[in-house]
Amino acid sequence: MIYHLARRRTFFFPVGLVVMLVLAKPTWPTYLAGLLLVILGEIVRFWAAGHIRKSISLTSSGPFGCVRNPLYAGSFVMTVGYGVISNSLAAAVFAIVLFGMLHTAAILYEERQLSKLFGQEFTEYCKSVPRLFPKWPRGEPRQYSWRQAIENSEHKSALFAAAAALAFAARALVR
Repeated sequence: MIYHLARRRTFFFPVGLVVMLVLAKPTWPTYLAGLLLVILGEIVRFWAAGHIRKSISLTSSGPFGCVRNPLYAGSFVMTVGYGVISNSLAAAVFAIVLFGMLHTAAILYEERQLSKLFGQEFTEYCKSVPRLFPKWPRGEPRQYSWRQAIENSEHKSALFAAAAALAFAARALVR
């Protein structure tokens, strides 16, 4: 069950967006405030994507020295941003609950895989870096790589975020 939720979570994002748009009552002030959070979340995601080398090495540099799941932390900030944009408590609660279900499944699945792949190194990493609530990093610095961020397909997340922001802007105009 966890595996299927974790692997199919990207299917639920567009569906979740449609549900949020139906429930949304955006105003321009809530749109602008939420958009700032969406942009901040995407910045965090790009920062993380520029450091991670999936399944090749255990990454502890950059935001991975602060929190084990910085991509999901950025996604959470974006989700809260969409909730603010929507100006609807029902839409915001729906988004946060959906996020929690899908990303909890993803975290549990991925941590199991990382433990198998990196063993004791991952266990030690887990002891020093929190799963959800960031702390100041102690890891070794590694140079950020835009190429690595693109290889990790972060530009697709940014394009989806831009499309979602435009959809909410259109919804604000319809009001």
